[in-house]
Amino acid sequence: MIDSIREKIRKIQALAEQGIGGEKENAKMILQRLLAKHKLTLEDLPKLGQDATELYYFRCTGEVERSLLRQCYLYVVPDGEPYYFTRHGRKTIGFKLTYLQYLELKNYWDYYRQLWKQELGLFYQAFLYKHRIFRKSSSTESSSASTSLTDEEIKRILRMMLGLSDSGYIPARKLLGS
Repeated sequence: MIDSIREKIRKIQALAEQGIGGEKENAKMILQRLLAKHKLTLEDLPKLGQDATELYYFRCTGEVERSLLRQCYLYVVPDGEPYYFTRHGRKTIGFKLTYLQYLELKNYWDYYRQLWKQELGLFYQAFLYKHRIFRKSSSTESSSASTSLTDEEIKRILRMMLGLSDSGYIPARKLLGS
């Protein structure tokens, strides 16, 4: 996949530089769209042809983010070596990558980390509602809080709640018979 992107950009760049008339202009527009799609700039192009690996670092917090980063790495580099380097404790993890692999991993990491945070927020709300862990308040307060969710988010929270276990906390006063 990385090689095909690299090859495609090289061919279109050559056409944009050496093409004739409208062919050249069309190739420039296609090149700009392709660069935008892969979050590249013209300054990145010389590095795309290099297959040398460097150590690139990514910042993450917690074991779940580290695991997600490793999964993204294995997606981008399926035959990659299963090791990584850490610095600053376990907050920064590095991988030996080509420049194009680095760009692709950075894009995947940014996208899926943000998506994970969004999903985790909805899961947290589903967990609270499922187990009724919220402040007992007047109906006007609770109805104003629930209006901040879209209909789709409410449906997703309800579906998540159905998948959660039904085990609930038993207050000590019930255990003691009070």
